[in-house]
Amino acid sequence: MKDTKQGKWDRMRAPLYVLKEEKLYYIWFVFVVFFGLLNIWAGLLLMRINEISASLQEGIIYTYSVSICAPLLAEDFVKQIVNKRKGKNPDFVSYHVTTSAVNIIWILILVFLWLGELRGEIWLQIGCGVVSSFFAFYMYCVGQMEQHKVVLKDYDDTEYLDAERQQMDMTKEGARIVDKIEDNEGEIEL
Repeated sequence: MKDTKQGKWDRMRAPLYVLKEEKLYYIWFVFVVFFGLLNIWAGLLLMRINEISASLQEGIIYTYSVSICAPLLAEDFVKQIVNKRKGKNPDFVSYHVTTSAVNIIWILILVFLWLGELRGEIWLQIGCGVVSSFFAFYMYCVGQMEQHKVVLKDYDDTEYLDAERQQMDMTKEGARIVDKIEDNEGEIEL
């Protein structure tokens, strides 16, 4: 794959390619948004605007945002540990590491927003809720990538990991067979 802007954008979209093969994954998004914000939807249905407003002033969408992002982070960590214990070579490692790092930072931002003076800012909460919903769905798709290796074979980073392991093995072997070190004054035998 070429290392161009188009290639980078294509790599970023790669987790969403699982949706081409399995449209059923959209249900995850619908369920999370619907049931995660059920109290708001119910309040709108029952016309209890004051109660919705009070919930928003308490930062309920920040809570929703953290509650949909944190489980995916935990699931990813657990999956990586289980795969390591089973001796499986991980696939799509760069996607898991990158999304997990971004997720940790995002959760911390949400927590600070909830703790700070911007807790009751409705439009900021709505923006964070939208970003969290789509990011959580993206992370969900990253988690499904291993089930769709055929479609995503061009984005698998196992070749990189294998090359990295080979380089480390060669370095270890080279260090093992070194029998002398030279400096400006001559050789020093080991």
